[in-house]
Order: sequence, then C-alpha cells, then structure tokens
Amino acid sequence: MRRAFRSARVAVLGVSLVVSAALALTTAGTASARPVGALPGGNSITLPGAGDSNTTTPLLRRLAPGGGDRPVGDLEPSSPRIGPGSIRTSAPALDPLPPDLLAPSTTGRLSLVVNFAMWTTTQPIPYVWGGGHGGSPTLDPGVDCSGLVRWVYWKAFGIDLGGGTGDGMVRRSGLFTKTSKPVPGDVVLFGDYGNAPAYHSGIYIGKDAQGRPLMANTSTPGTYPHVNTWVDRSWAGDFMGYWHLNAATAADANPLPVQGDLDVLSNTDSAIQVSGWAYDPGRPMESTQVRVTVDGTSSTIAADRPRADLNAGGMPGNHGFSAELPASAGSHRVCVTLLAVAPTSKSRGFTCRTVVLGRPVDGRLDGATPGAGVITVRGWSVDLNRTEVANTVKVVLDGRYVTTVTARDARPDVDAALHVGPRHGYQTTISAAAGIREVCVIGLAASPDSLQKLLGCKTVTVG
Repeated sequence: MRRAFRSARVAVLGVSLVVSAALALTTAGTASARPVGALPGGNSITLPGAGDSNTTTPLLRRLAPGGGDRPVGDLEPSSPRIGPGSIRTSAPALDPLPPDLLAPSTTGRLSLVVNFAMWTTTQPIPYVWGGGHGGSPTLDPGVDCSGLVRWVYWKAFGIDLGGGTGDGMVRRSGLFTKTSKPVPGDVVLFGDYGNAPAYHSGIYIGKDAQGRPLMANTSTPGTYPHVNTWVDRSWAGDFMGYWHLNAATAADANPLPVQGDLDVLSNTDSAIQVSGWAYDPGRPMESTQVRVTVDGTSSTIAADRPRADLNAGGMPGNHGFSAELPASAGSHRVCVTLLAVAPTSKSRGFTCRTVVLGRPVDGRLDGATPGAGVITVRGWSVDLNRTEVANTVKVVLDGRYVTTVTARDARPDVDAALHVGPRHGYQTTISAAAGIREVCVIGLAASPDSLQKLLGCKTVTVG
C-alpha cells in the first residue's frame, strides 16, 4: 500500500487527481493496522471552516482506520494553519496542577518533564491535530504529540521548543542529541520504518515490570494523553530512537521526592496510630506505599484511601493512608517513609519520633474563676501508673505557658470514685490582663509509661 501511494505521488499531475488518490488509499487502509502516511508539507487544499472561508488543511492526514493502533501523524514541516472548522475551540476542564509541579526547580528537571507528562495522562486533554503549535505552548483546546512534548519541556525547563513538528523541534533543531542511553524525560521519535522525518513523538518515562520501554504521549482523535509501550505494536519498526536535551545536566536526571505528609502520629493504650498521604507525581494514578518502622521492625501499608482534599488540590487517585499498629506499653521509636513508585521519584522519610504507650494521665479542670487581674484554676489530676505520688499540671494562658503546679491537695471525692488515694487536687491563681482569656490545664505524667493529657480549657472575662 505504501509503495502504491508513493508511486501515486510521482504520477500526480493535478490537485483533483491527488485528492482522488488520497481518498482511495484512505478507504483501502481500513483493512490495515498501518495507516497511509502524510504527504510532504505544502500539499494542501482549501476547505471551508466554520466562520473561515480560507481555512487550509493538509491533503492527507495520518489516520488510524479500521481500528489500527498506529499514532496519527504530526504536523508536517510546512503545514498550513488550522482554522476554527478543524478543531474544537472550547478549552477542556482541567484540574489545577499539584503544588509540587508548580514549585520552581533547578535540579531533576528531566524527572519534572516526566511528572508533567504523567499529569496530562490524568486529564481530559483531547488529541487535536495541530494543537499546541501556536505562538506559545498550551494545552488549550487540545494537543497533538509534538504539542504535548513542547508543553512539558516548557513547564519543566522554561524553554519553548517552538511550534513546529516533533521532527523539527527535536531531531533537526540542534537542541537535542540522539542517545543510546536514554533517561526518563528524553524524547522518543518514530518515522516510517525508522526513517526520518519523524511523524510521532512522546516522552520516555522508563520501563514496565517486563522491561519494556514506556512513553507518555497523545496519538489519535477521540483519545487523551496516555502511557503505552510500542515494542508489541504493529508500528514498532518505526522506532527511530531517543533524543536527549543538550541543555540538561546530570543533575536533571535526579529523582524527585515523593510528596506527602504525616498528619497524625499518636498512640493509645496498646497501639501506635499513623495517618497521612503519599503521592508519587511520576505515577499520579497509582497508589504508593508507606513503610512504618517501630523499634527496627517494619510494616508496609498502602496509601490507597480516598482523600477529597487532595483531589480538590489537583492530585487524582487515592493517596491517603491510615493504620493502627499494636505495640506494648513503654517507649517506642517510630519512623515513617513514603515509598516511590516511578523511577524518576525517590522515597521520602520523616524524622523519627518517640512514642510512649500506656494509660494516660487522668484528671479535670473543674473551674476557672476570674478576679481583678487574676484567674484561679482548680481541679484534680492523677497518673494512673503512679497513683502513690502526686503528679504535676501545666497551666497555659492564651496558648502560652504560665506555671506548673503539683496536684497534692485533698480530693476525697476522687479517691472514692477511682481508689487512687486522697490527695490529687490542685488549685492556683495566675495573673491575667483584663479582657477575654482562655486558660487550659495539662496533666503531666509521673511515669515513663504514661501519657500527658489535656484536662480542659475554659474561657473567662477578666476585669
């Protein structure tokens, strides 16, 4: 079919004959997984577009007839402009970029290329032949393969590769060099039987579990950016190679840390509770894992719980985690690490913390009585692991520490209820400026196996 088509080019004497040959070949292509190739730049006819009587479009585009899986072609080097009648003009509704993709970077920029490309695979960005080839990089109202490459490099490196084809922006621009040792973030090019010029481009993102190369790309009408390999496709023989940006440094291939946070690290009488979120921007739709190490023993939990707050912030998928790990009473060293999924990402560890399990201090803030420039607080407190001693309480006024008081006043009512001894009451008077004030009391542990406890807060008006 290709030989017939190329012979037809030579025999063409007029536009009408070219149109007829093109239509015939397109129809014949419905039985093949390899669509007819595009004519060289400059072979175009004028078609009326909506609101534009002089819209021009190439005579023959690369189509994927009959369910063929080969990508639709790129803009040809001399392709005419595309008018309103040729593309959708409404912008797709996209999520906001996640905060980690907005932060400026001077290292790991090739990894950032991957992260930007992977973000587009989560968005409803339509394939638009010629999209992204205007005066500046854009995803509106859609992009073709090289328009996508242009946008991700602009976002990651701050450079505009220009509005030409992938072949012109990459292979012939002098900005890239072909490499046999690709790193994620390099550009992948495809041409007829592996020959120039390139008709398709994508972003190399690494390999799958079977060792097959993967790329993020957009390829055919009716689809969005996606990830796929090409080694098992009918057009695998069109692979031309990888191209590496000359301006990229060795540090630009450095992996970027997994994003996330440790929202809660707390304890009960017999367990350690952890919760938070972990997001690998190199694999935005995959749920990563979290490693929790307690006293040197590690457990792995999945970060696959829904988090509407993250989704609203531009992070697709489920990335929350929460777990309760049984532990004995006493002091424990707890470390949490967010594990990377993508080769362009690296795991991120949080500072290890010490958690003490045991019964909490018990008690109550019974009252806070204001006076002229003072507040008198009273209540009771007891460390249930050391009931034979008087523990102390901390008094806090408007969020600031004021004093510490020993709970050793007589409280027979507490002893009658808990059988902890008669002397666990406290009372003290503190100075306070006039106005509305909040006073809080915290019961402190007398035993290393106990947990301090907020006994209560009260709001009073000081005269």
